[in-house]
Amino acid sequence: MPTPVSSSPEPRRQPSTQRGRDRRAQLLRVACEQFLLGGYDSVSLDAIVAQAGGSKAAIYNHFGNKDALFFDVIAFLCEEFLAKLRAIDIGSPSLEAGLRSILQELVDVITAPRHVAFYRLVVAGSARFPQAGRTWYENGPVVCQGVIMQLFDEQQRKGQIAGDAPKAALAAGALRCPAEQSHHTGRHPGAARRQG
Repeated sequence: MPTPVSSSPEPRRQPSTQRGRDRRAQLLRVACEQFLLGGYDSVSLDAIVAQAGGSKAAIYNHFGNKDALFFDVIAFLCEEFLAKLRAIDIGSPSLEAGLRSILQELVDVITAPRHVAFYRLVVAGSARFPQAGRTWYENGPVVCQGVIMQLFDEQQRKGQIAGDAPKAALAAGALRCPAEQSHHTGRHPGAARRQG
């Protein structure tokens, strides 16, 4: 599984010990919940430390500052939301079945209340920090398009897609449709199918 891309201005080294990795993960988990609940401005490093334990020095050591922690939270949450998408077997299904599986998973993710809170966090954060938007884009839409491109590559290898097909444009279009429908209309595109 690819490592999430952080657009932090000063990338930090990963801890070399298991204890350090566990500590960093705990701080990230707590920061995720607090940022999702209150947004960037209402969360303090003191509040994160109070819930996670330890000291502010640990945050500075692992992340550098609050802004960099925020960008790492965005990358971490993207990875969480897309874990099932990355696990979809793109090797065996037909093109139609593969696209249906991918797009249904994306719709399920983007219409979940936790993701709606995340999307609001990213939009608000991006207005203040362009790096927040870049981190989301690199770890969200780019990853989704990559999964669709893998499916297209596999289908092309099987001869189901022409060799000169504009796969990148197809992948971008496949992503745009369900996302726009659910975000702009508030309706879950798979709801009618599941009720029927």
